[in-house]
Formats: sequence, C-alpha cells, structure tokens
Amino acid sequence: MKNLRPQIFFTQEPLSAMNTKKIYTNLYQVDSVLKPKTIDQCLHADLTLVRHQFLPVDRTYTRKVLIPDQPWLQSALQEVSVTVGGFVRSLRPEFTHMLAVVWHDIPGFGTDRHQDVPGDRGVLQLYIHSGAPTIGTRFYLPSGDAYTFEYRPNTGYLHFDPGLEHEFAGDGVGAGDTRISIYAYFIPAHGTESLIREYNEVYPGAVYHTRN
Repeated sequence: MKNLRPQIFFTQEPLSAMNTKKIYTNLYQVDSVLKPKTIDQCLHADLTLVRHQFLPVDRTYTRKVLIPDQPWLQSALQEVSVTVGGFVRSLRPEFTHMLAVVWHDIPGFGTDRHQDVPGDRGVLQLYIHSGAPTIGTRFYLPSGDAYTFEYRPNTGYLHFDPGLEHEFAGDGVGAGDTRISIYAYFIPAHGTESLIREYNEVYPGAVYHTRN
C-alpha cells in the first residue's frame, strides 16, 4: 500500500506541528495535532470538574459527551480547528466549518462494525486522554486489508468516506481505563445550520462550532 510523504502544518507556535500520513484513499492518520502544553493539560485534567451527559442512544451508559466549558477543552477544540481544519481545507476547500463534540468512553464501552453518518464531510476522531494501549479503532479497507489506529493521546484518524466500515479495536474499555476523544465533522457552509440544529437537539450545550 503506497503512502504519501508526511505533511506538516504549523500553528502559530513553531513547536506545534501536525503530522499526517495517508493510509488509504480518503483515510489519514494524524498525530501531534495539539500543542505540547495543551495535550499535557488534557492528560492531567481533573475530570470530576467537567460537566457531562450520557448519550441518549447509549442505553448501557458507557459513553458520555462532555460540556466544553473547561479552558483545556476549549483550547484543544480551537487548536483542532486550526491544525486539522487547515489540512482539510488543503484537500477540500469547500469544508469551511467544523462541528465537534467531546466523547468520554468509560469501562464497558465498545462498538460493533459500522459506518459513519452518511454525508459529504470529513470525520475526525482525535484521542486526547490516556487509556489502555490495547484499544483503538480498526478500519476495514476496500482492498480487503484492515488498519488499526492505536489509542495514543494526540493521535487519531481523519477520513472523507462515510462508507468505510470500522469498529472498536480491542475488548472494550476495561476497568480503570478511559478514552476521551474529540469527534469532529468538517462540512461545507450550506450544510452547517441544519447539522448544528440536529446536534444541539441531541447534545444540548455540548456542541462546539467554528469556521475553519
């Protein structure tokens, strides 16, 4: 499988650089998305201070959505819109807006093989808090191969193909483990209002939106 050479996109501070690696058509690995100071704040945040709500569709109560009113969460979301948003615009200039929520997966969480919500958009999952190294996200490629993105803070995946099937890699979040990640859509302006309205109904107070 041929990979493109890594590309680097700098934020305002030279030490903050995002690396990207093409895994397959429309599927990328990203790492070093957040500044060192920001990811350090994410890793050492006091999660008891963060307000949250459980996902309405999760009857097992193993996935929460965090309310992004803490400074460390706001900084992380802002930096994602700059670093990943800049890379997205280099590929798809029409994707001018980012809509994001922050998920907190707790012991017992896992997913079966599935596809993302259909639509013309980029989808990012960026891991921002420590957890078990044996978990991650496994993608099933049209070539018949599979590729697993390991759970490592400040890394994740970005794709532009809602038809790609993927699943939780591993046996689920175990006792004492956790996984917090930023889940973001990069979308064109004409689809922004309806998606914001839809997400605000499902996750009131938890939706972050910005123009890239």
